[in-house]
Amino acid sequence: MKGILESKGKTEIEDVSGIDNVLEYMDEHYSFVEYEKKENITFVDWCYEWIETSTLNIKTTTRSAYKSVIENHISRVFKKMLLDEVNANAIQQFVISLSKGIGIPKPLSAKTVKNVYGVVHKALSVAVKRDYIHTNPADNVILPKWNRKEPNPMNTEQLIAFLKAIANHDKRDIYLLLLLSGMREGEAIGLTWDCYDEVNGTLRV
Repeated sequence: MKGILESKGKTEIEDVSGIDNVLEYMDEHYSFVEYEKKENITFVDWCYEWIETSTLNIKTTTRSAYKSVIENHISRVFKKMLLDEVNANAIQQFVISLSKGIGIPKPLSAKTVKNVYGVVHKALSVAVKRDYIHTNPADNVILPKWNRKEPNPMNTEQLIAFLKAIANHDKRDIYLLLLLSGMREGEAIGLTWDCYDEVNGTLRV
């Protein structure tokens, strides 16, 4: 039981030398006070509560992506499973089902599976911090191997040809931003005006 020790009225320092049975002594002199628990909440409901209460400092696009994972995958699989019933085996089977395409139109890539798993892990981590569950059952789940592609930058000739090709393109500025900053497509799309510091001429990604 997870809790805090509360004294049963002992206020002065005692001589505890010679005490051999620690458990009996603790039981006699102290009681355990349980932390508040989240009774009968489903894992899905907790995920939505987590989104609404613990992700207010992240970008709107990121929160939308998290909600999409909950709606399309977590709700579909975990359904009415209670928060404290979710275990490592359930999450491992969930990850395998995503990789094999069980219950979905086609298997998800290893990178997408990792992203979905990340939402599950984050939600459960906050549940642990709030003492709704004791440990995070997603900690030791095995993910599919993700082979990251090596970058293949353009050479000088290709760069000149690309600049000529986009010279009159309506999205020329976006292409130049990606080219000169090294940002990924998703990072550029997620930019908002508050990311731009006009005084210092910088972007916060």
